[in-house]
Amino acid sequence: MLGKEVGTREMQAVLFLALLLCLTSSQAAPQWIASFLNTTERARCEAFFAHNNPAGSIVWCEHHTIVYNPPSMKPYEPHFGEKQVLRIMAQARDTHDHALLVHLDQGSLHSTNLFPHITVFCGPETGIYGAVYSNVLWERFNDDTPLIITRNADGYPTSTSLSTGKPHWNGALPDFLSKQYPLPGNATYPATKGMVQVFEPSHEVSFHTIVCLDSQWDGDNCNVQK
Repeated sequence: MLGKEVGTREMQAVLFLALLLCLTSSQAAPQWIASFLNTTERARCEAFFAHNNPAGSIVWCEHHTIVYNPPSMKPYEPHFGEKQVLRIMAQARDTHDHALLVHLDQGSLHSTNLFPHITVFCGPETGIYGAVYSNVLWERFNDDTPLIITRNADGYPTSTSLSTGKPHWNGALPDFLSKQYPLPGNATYPATKGMVQVFEPSHEVSFHTIVCLDSQWDGDNCNVQK
């Protein structure tokens, strides 16, 4: 009887571990799909835009997020490996972040972000200045500066301008209550200083990118088999 009980307990332990492994594996890390810059295009991005970065800042110039953690990959899988061309319409920066507002010139897969962008650098801070802050950055410039973003019928940004008629604006950004990424307890993002620059069509820069799943991008190629 004792041997039989031990065997039963061992089997129960094995089943429990199998169930635990199944539950753990089902809680997969978030995945995201982006249009990635390869080594050559990242170097171009840094050469054009990564100037006078704050001390300790982290240079990205790496990707343009299309969708974060989609419920299904199937609608996006046919696009993996697709080549895109992103046109830079404006750049904005504050003391925490620097991002480029983009328009999809070539390609069929648009970003789900209200402000499609490439992050040039972010500061070493975490918390409220984490990965999503570049979205908030454009939201604050859209709401609290002379920046005008023109959108097409589908809601995608197509051009930018400043109500001042000038290509640059520098100034103070007040405390900000984000509608996209609200902080707990309706807290506001602290006031800061910022700069925005809009580009004339003749001075716009474009980057060639490749659509891929983040976990399958090796820095130059999308390693997803279609």
